[in-house]
Amino acid sequence: MTTVGVIGGTGWLGGALLRPALAKSFVTPDSLILSSRSGKTFAALEFAILDNKALLAASDFLIV
Repeated sequence: MTTVGVIGGTGWLGGALLRPALAKSFVTPDSLILSSRSGKTFAALEFAILDNKALLAASDFLIV
């Protein structure tokens, strides 16, 4: 499984980018890892949340 990491993925911009990708199954929740400096906001977050360094190490692709 390919893992997609998103730095800053829990904010409004991350949600705007990820909701359609999830809805169209371009990415699945179990293959998505997010990082956040401001806390959990996007979709009550059923995704793994890591710090940026851990996210980079765990991801096959990274979206900044």
